[in-house]
Amino acid sequence: MSNEIEEQTLPEFPQSSRELLVLLNHHYPARCIAYNESEISAHRYAGMRELIEELVVWQEEADEAPNTAMH
Repeated sequence: MSNEIEEQTLPEFPQSSRELLVLLNHHYPARCIAYNESEISAHRYAGMRELIEELVVWQEEADEAPNTAMH
């Protein structure tokens, strides 16, 4: 039995935090719970989305303050 995640081919690892956030948003888009999705799986996905959204806000704040050192 194959796993959907194993079947996905990912591009090269991003070179910047901004590129990483774009990649994460593409691979884990915001969505509603699926009809056949378990509650645990839905909560895990929601947790991933919450982290991605927090990172996006953090990146936007860093972009607004160009003198702040970001890696």
